[in-house]
Amino acid sequence: MLNRVTVLNTGSTLHTNFGGRGIWRASRLTVVGSLVLLLICATRSSVAQEKSEAAKERPKILMMHPLFVSPGLDSLVIVRGLRMDEITSVQLAGLVPSPEVTIVKKEKSGPPDRVEASVVGDTLTEVRFTLSADFSGSTVPVTVTSEAGTSAAFELLVLGQDQIIAEVEPNDSLRKAQSITAGKLISGQIGQARDVDVYEFNAETGQTVVAEVMAARHGSPLDAQLTLFDPSGQIVTIADDAEKNPDPRLETTLSGSGPWRLVLLDATDRGNSLNSYLLKLTVR
Repeated sequence: MLNRVTVLNTGSTLHTNFGGRGIWRASRLTVVGSLVLLLICATRSSVAQEKSEAAKERPKILMMHPLFVSPGLDSLVIVRGLRMDEITSVQLAGLVPSPEVTIVKKEKSGPPDRVEASVVGDTLTEVRFTLSADFSGSTVPVTVTSEAGTSAAFELLVLGQDQIIAEVEPNDSLRKAQSITAGKLISGQIGQARDVDVYEFNAETGQTVVAEVMAARHGSPLDAQLTLFDPSGQIVTIADDAEKNPDPRLETTLSGSGPWRLVLLDATDRGNSLNSYLLKLTVR
């Protein structure tokens, strides 16, 4: 009988012989148990591999503050991005000899209000270095390295001090406009919500004015907007994002002479310490 349990006395050894169906059931349980064990092991291995791969992600630079450094001057720069608190060194790629770069601090640093970590990062490293006074390039490639590897290069602007005009507060109304000279770069910041920066320049009828913001393309979270006012205080034109460029560019031929005013603001009314910009004004 298949279900019968037969006890056979074969000399000194006692054997228990299960019927064929019992053997099949036992074998099936063994196979199922083995499959479950393999599945558990595979799952654990997959999770461990995912954790290992996540742990091995290289750091990523998303922005630098300020947006530029100047040759010959001691520069203290905040490098923001992802996994910046894990880095072990910072390199100015391609410079021979390469300036010494000192890491001042590394820390977690959440993004400002209404700004995503994917834009400005959630960690930072503060570094100090000095470019040679005879450095002639317009940018310097910066990379950072951790145990997981080296980041992609981030191009940091290099500008001579004679090219820059610093923003001077208060300049938050047409009556408090800061006087500027065409041909220079204005370095400023929209530091508070609903802040505006107003600049005044002189130009004549028939001249063409070109105003261009450099911010988002260099990592700043600023969503800049430019507005041009004529000498009587009327709006002439407004520029937001340029085609294929997140920063605005304004160009128009002037219909009058006198003091013209440019107003720069954040289109979303955000303001924070990272909302840096460079404003280039050309009159021809």
